[in-house]
Amino acid sequence: MATPIIETSVLIVGAGPAGLVTALGLARLGIDSILVERHPGTAIHPRASGVNLRTMEILRHFGLESAVRAVSIDAEPIESIRPALIAPETGVRRSGFPLRHEALAISPTWVAACPQDVMEPVILNAAKATGRVGTWFGREVESITQFEDHVESHVRNRVTSEVTLVRSHYVVGADGTRSAVRKAAGIAVEYLGEWGMWQSVLFRAPLSALLMEELRVIYMISSMERATLMLPVGSDDRWQLAHQMAHPDDVLDEAGFISTIRQATGVDDLPVEVISLQKFELVAEIAERYRERRLFLVGDAAHRMTPSGGAGMNSAIQAAHNLAWKLAYVLNGWAGDDLLDTYEAERRPIGERNARRSVGAEPERRPDGFDIDVGISYASEDEGDHRVRFDARPGTRAPHFWLWQDGVRLSGLDLLGEEFVLIAGPEGEAWRDSVPGGVPLRSFTAGIDFQPEDPAWIDTYGIDAAGAVLVRPDGFVTHRWVTQPSDPTGALRDRLALTLAWEAACVPA
Repeated sequence: MATPIIETSVLIVGAGPAGLVTALGLARLGIDSILVERHPGTAIHPRASGVNLRTMEILRHFGLESAVRAVSIDAEPIESIRPALIAPETGVRRSGFPLRHEALAISPTWVAACPQDVMEPVILNAAKATGRVGTWFGREVESITQFEDHVESHVRNRVTSEVTLVRSHYVVGADGTRSAVRKAAGIAVEYLGEWGMWQSVLFRAPLSALLMEELRVIYMISSMERATLMLPVGSDDRWQLAHQMAHPDDVLDEAGFISTIRQATGVDDLPVEVISLQKFELVAEIAERYRERRLFLVGDAAHRMTPSGGAGMNSAIQAAHNLAWKLAYVLNGWAGDDLLDTYEAERRPIGERNARRSVGAEPERRPDGFDIDVGISYASEDEGDHRVRFDARPGTRAPHFWLWQDGVRLSGLDLLGEEFVLIAGPEGEAWRDSVPGGVPLRSFTAGIDFQPEDPAWIDTYGIDAAGAVLVRPDGFVTHRWVTQPSDPTGALRDRLALTLAWEAACVPA
């Protein structure tokens, strides 16, 4: 029997956060994809739970902020140090995430504690609702072959063993630390350090009522013989305990973990329901490159991190957000292929820095985490400059400011979408007539298209009354005209041509 053949624009291997965000980002720009996942469904373990500020802004952009909050845990982003869970707190330290009031000073949203196993279905449902994402769970990629203008991947159903040939323009490997896509691309990984072997238990116990206080995201249990952490991972009193193993055979069974949980909590007769046990190695690695022609890596396939600092899932989602719009713009004919090279140029340095930090090989980040979150910069001139500034410099995230539009209070970030956006000062009406055809771009002029709540927004953006800022679909500033040039149409077309890697013959009319 002939092998069935399916065609799609992008094959995404792996349905974790990186794969799901890639699929959703593509779909919102009209690009179809097939999402292949070897497991029968989304994650069944909490895994990561810290959702940082920039990731929450991306989820807000997707219209998912409320849905994610609905399944999040109400826990302060603080690490609590105590001899036992129910014992008095002996110390606290920042977890590397901003507190709510710190976040709201520079953003319309704030961080969340949302375990991966409850967040993934939220993103999956949004992706499926677009009608452009095929979801193939319980299947795995057996082979990948690149051709000049497409990729052919053999995908096997793990239950029936049926093999389907998928032809796509591109393949995105979001398939974890043992990535089949990375192997097919011949991309090696660089070892950056490790924190050894750990074992964890996921369990349910009536601990929230015993604490009688606001939850913290992490509890460091100081009385234990080995490093021991406890984390709330569900509003239904699910918890996770993890401890460092002295050697690979230092494994506890269910009974041993129940005893450890009771010791760590300080409740000798605590009723414990063990859900699952896991053993894992905390290692940091970075792929030597993120692209091999038509194959791309994202998430753990591109960079492996320890949970320290909570950067792994957030780095994955933010990289996927960066990659998705670039793939879509190329596939829609709005950009040249060279745009895709900027994915690695922008995201690999951040992936490597965060991976090194997760094993203590880089300087500690700021207590509020802004330097690896909303404060990152893609501008080469900012290399080595670790100051966090929100001033609309090219290469940085467009700053938040409050505005009114049609009687609704919005953030300036809410003006951004899948298009390029031009935000002009109150005397910048000439920019409205400068928007070229052939590429999605919307123009907003202060006083006409929105009413800023605070006139000082223009100072934050660093422009005069006739200046303008051009923002990419991922919310990053690509250019700032402090004042209006003599030929705004030509200036805008030149900047778009540079950003989107247009060849002279392909500049849209």
